[in-house]
Amino acid sequence: MPPVKNKLDIEDQDTVVEKSQKKSQEPDVEQIKHPDGDIVNEEAEGGGDDDDDEQRVEMLNAQRTEKLNHIKLIEKEKDELEGPKNEAMAYIKLQNELSQCKFNLIQVGNKWLVVNM
Repeated sequence: MPPVKNKLDIEDQDTVVEKSQKKSQEPDVEQIKHPDGDIVNEEAEGGGDDDDDEQRVEMLNAQRTEKLNHIKLIEKEKDELEGPKNEAMAYIKLQNELSQCKFNLIQVGNKWLVVNM
């Protein structure tokens, strides 16, 4: 344990020790997230089988690679849509300016009518 600096550190260390003791008393439970999204708690077997561990690592690596490839594909599609989005935004801004100019012309016309009546 690191050196104790103050009373708060002592209490924190005691809490950590209590938690570690509680953990050691609980049976080993491993949480596994299945592809359908469910999380299942399974008791870990003592020792474990190396072949099973290797297969699980391979399966998880394959899932990771699949998800990374999916992310890259989505990012590429997003980047390809950036240009058309910018064009659409520029068009909308021009339309907004045009509408504001028309509104100003109508207001000037209305004021002219009021003054010349």
